[in-house]
Amino acid sequence: MEKINYAISSYSLIMLLVIALPFVITGCFGENKIVCANKDDNITVVKKYFRAIDNRDTNAMNDLFAIDAIQDFVGNDPIIGVKAIVTKLELVLSQLTSIKTEFVNFIANGDTVFAHVKHVAVFKAGGAFLNRTGINPPLMVLKEPVKVSWQVMATFQLKDGRIVEEIIVRDELAILQQIGTLTLK
Repeated sequence: MEKINYAISSYSLIMLLVIALPFVITGCFGENKIVCANKDDNITVVKKYFRAIDNRDTNAMNDLFAIDAIQDFVGNDPIIGVKAIVTKLELVLSQLTSIKTEFVNFIANGDTVFAHVKHVAVFKAGGAFLNRTGINPPLMVLKEPVKVSWQVMATFQLKDGRIVEEIIVRDELAILQQIGTLTLK
């Protein structure tokens, strides 16, 4: 267990450095909140995005994302276009009874925002997860509701007050462990 936790922590630290290093180099680093040009407006847009998810307001995505926006969950194919982003979000939210986002930190530099957040969600009983190739069982169906928490580090690129790209790195190991798909020996 310690090796897995250490690996997850090391992975998270490496991803944080890779994503945040450009902000540190440009000098946009301070206490807990990192601010530079356009910071307030762009951070506000990103916070609205997470609040819309918490409130299950998928229609808000049409105002927050550019029509041809790209959402890239690292390790998966990118989702292209606000309509596809909304469709995917609706699918995810249909599996949850609740979701809440805790803001951990934001870094802003011009039209780029880095967000570190923690999600706590309750997955519905009967919800199904399609596992990645090679993981058994290939389909996991939850027999009862499961409360899950995980951290996310995401980089947002904005243009004219809308998200044009979101790159998401989330702690999928934590999710898989908590829903029972992945067990440690």
